[in-house]
Amino acid sequence: MKPGEWRLAFRWVWRILSLVALGVLVAPFLLSADKLAVWTPVCLARREGSSCALCGMTTAFAAIAQGRWRDAQALNRGSLPLYAFLALNQLGLVLDLYHRRRSRRGGKL
Repeated sequence: MKPGEWRLAFRWVWRILSLVALGVLVAPFLLSADKLAVWTPVCLARREGSSCALCGMTTAFAAIAQGRWRDAQALNRGSLPLYAFLALNQLGLVLDLYHRRRSRRGGKL
């Protein structure tokens, strides 16, 4: 593959993963914590009696959606930074799509 093709492939993979991340960010606003628990798989570490870096993240994201920042921090210390990173990534996706659309129209909107 040529360097330009790698860049294009990377950009498409990033866009697809960003759409998945958008679903992760929006789901707690649309579904209750109980429904989210049904849709998310049981953590293998939790099943074995330990924990992993993502344990509590689903309920933490639900707490963030309800504006309960301290509860989210208590459920998983990494929830707020991860949520912020994913939100910034979505902003990057919107800007990328905006510039792509603008460049297709020759700079005119």
